[in-house]
Amino acid sequence: VRCNAKRFRLLVDDNATRTDWLPLNRTVDYTATVSIDGLAPRTSYNYSVEVDEPAYTLRDSQLDGTFTTWPDATQPLAKGDSVSLAFGSCILPVAGGALRMPRTIARHTPRSDAFLFLGDAIYIDEPNEFGVAAKDYAAKYRQLVHDPSMREMRATLPHLAMYDDHELDNDYDLGDETARWRNGIELAFMPFLGNGNPSTPHFPRDANYFAFNLTSDVCVFVSDSRRYRSHNGAADSAAKTMLGAEQLALLVDWLRGDCPIKLWATSVPFTKTTGLSTDVWLSFPHERNLLLDVMRSMTTPLVVLTGDRHAAAVIELMDGVVEVSSSPIDAFTSPIDIFAKDPGDERVLFSGFFQRFFSTVGVRRSEADELTVILQVIDIDGNIAMSHEMKGER
Repeated sequence: VRCNAKRFRLLVDDNATRTDWLPLNRTVDYTATVSIDGLAPRTSYNYSVEVDEPAYTLRDSQLDGTFTTWPDATQPLAKGDSVSLAFGSCILPVAGGALRMPRTIARHTPRSDAFLFLGDAIYIDEPNEFGVAAKDYAAKYRQLVHDPSMREMRATLPHLAMYDDHELDNDYDLGDETARWRNGIELAFMPFLGNGNPSTPHFPRDANYFAFNLTSDVCVFVSDSRRYRSHNGAADSAAKTMLGAEQLALLVDWLRGDCPIKLWATSVPFTKTTGLSTDVWLSFPHERNLLLDVMRSMTTPLVVLTGDRHAAAVIELMDGVVEVSSSPIDAFTSPIDIFAKDPGDERVLFSGFFQRFFSTVGVRRSEADELTVILQVIDIDGNIAMSHEMKGER
């Protein structure tokens, strides 16, 4: 919601549901998050916005529209039904130009049930240091959310988001006690993008990582790969961590759970095919190997969703475990095939470079009651660059 008023409320389903009056804050460009209970799953609703000072001009704002709720997270997929999660990362508009890819995502058919942004939504540090005050971050996010293509995608698909390094600084590894963290994440990222993420009851109240179900048989864990990490260049040991002890323990428990199809999102690549960057999982071998051991013991399929590399790849880490790395949405692209290295026991099924990509992970239940996972990498024109199917069992 963008306006000059002090308060607003949301009217849903032809005014059958009204939220309480909620404050608007100028420092975050009058952006607010609203929670509404009691809505039916996979149902379209009309909404309208009411402000308490109608004499003010509501600039560049859509005062009414529709949204569609998610599937029922407590029920399994019905026979013949499917769900889909789109994802991608990295937006750095060229010379401040308009974005294209978000509109492609919004108009792609079949439409996904949600979009997950996996980091680098802004580049506060490139092409030059923009500034690290709260107002500087707000200006960057304002530019992002007011782009017409981005507005169309966010109005079309439920939108989830996790940060990576460029919301802070390249290869950031300084934790959550810096001015960059407070201004960039707490005062900017969360109000503009993060506050709409699902809350996870048994996770720490102040955690930004989260988990949710698309259906009872399709489960998603979105990791925070920045806040708790050790210094990238530190010597490897049991103490060196990407996720921190508490998040790691929760992830391991989740991986060992009995959900039939699991999607784990981590902002930086897990595969070892991306070379020697100290910023990716390969630089945290102790923790990575621990997770690989857990993956080997799993009896259900796992898809690892990653971004960051300004290229795309689909890599089989082991039988029943596939990583889909998808990037960039709208930013400079890698001019070389960064995944074209000897992966050893990993198998590169697809690699794409010098193009912009997003990806989708779909799960379909057949009339014969069998689950299939469909992985697709899609270019900026909506063309499917790669499609790969996984069995719904291991």
